[in-house]
Amino acid sequence: MKKISYMAMALLVFTQAAVLADFVLYDAVGKKDVPHEMAATGGFDGTFSENDGVLSINFKKDGMERRMVALKMRPIEKLLEQKALDMDASLTLADGMVARPCVMFVEKDGSSWCRIGMPFTQNDFEKVRVNLANLRQAAFSHDENDKIDWADVTEMFVGIVVEGKGEGALSIRRISMTNEKFVP
Repeated sequence: MKKISYMAMALLVFTQAAVLADFVLYDAVGKKDVPHEMAATGGFDGTFSENDGVLSINFKKDGMERRMVALKMRPIEKLLEQKALDMDASLTLADGMVARPCVMFVEKDGSSWCRIGMPFTQNDFEKVRVNLANLRQAAFSHDENDKIDWADVTEMFVGIVVEGKGEGALSIRRISMTNEKFVP
């Protein structure tokens, strides 16, 4: 009887660990990553580099409008529903610029879902979390069922939205998605 109880407990712990495991998108130190490239969106010039366990996007933005500076990623396996996206990142901005972490998921039919997080709070690396519950459909997108189909996601854009004119740098050590409940 004790063996069955221990086996049931071990299975429960393993199942919970599997459910709560992070889905790593990028980890420079651990050398884990989903194929990625700098997203080429209009309104900014940028350069992309990886050095000493840090992926960096240096950018210059000439207009005041909001623009996304991001990595474009393609999942290497079908995604399950996720509750939050974590990014271990650092941000440097010119005076007058404001930036917040963001993520956008694109389904195979072109439907796009996005979320913008709370602003960065430090001038050094910090873990920022973006809530993935209640993703909003992008204004240019149309989806009949009004919710994201995680298994149909073919592209992800992970980075920041920037407002204001000037130069900046986004440095990233790790990006992961998690099933852990979002806690601000």
